[in-house]
Amino acid sequence: MAGRSLREMVARRQDQVDLDGDPNEVRIIRTSVQREPRRSTFVVEALLLFMCLMIVIAVSISVIAFSASMGAGAAHKEAGIVMATNIAEQFASDPTSLQESYVQGDYAADCAVEVSMDNAGTLYDATIVISWQDDEIYTLHTSQYVSHTHSGASNLSDDDGQVM
Repeated sequence: MAGRSLREMVARRQDQVDLDGDPNEVRIIRTSVQREPRRSTFVVEALLLFMCLMIVIAVSISVIAFSASMGAGAAHKEAGIVMATNIAEQFASDPTSLQESYVQGDYAADCAVEVSMDNAGTLYDATIVISWQDDEIYTLHTSQYVSHTHSGASNLSDDDGQVM
């Protein structure tokens, strides 16, 4: 009797007990209906977690790729700005020495100069366009005024010879 009650306690603790009349035989009937929802819930939760993880990874990769391309574009623009600044400094020192085009590696500069003359001097307007692999990346407009001076004295007279 004591053995049977111990078996019954163990069997009831696990699931259900079916005693077919034989007191020494304990048959455990598993109720898969009770355990199946737990397993399917775990699988569904695991799949949802996996999908969320994949979405986070995909978004992270796209953000990193976008920032890398923006960084490369900024580096190209910075190199173009440096090239335009160097050409503008050359133009500031001597406005007549500016060439129409410059090439430095993958970068090309196209320069256009407009000249406006008046009685007191000449105004040089330069437009410097920097391109990288046929894409325009930076444009710089600069001007230089050169006065017509003789022996350090400027000639500030109008057409009638009147001093202004």
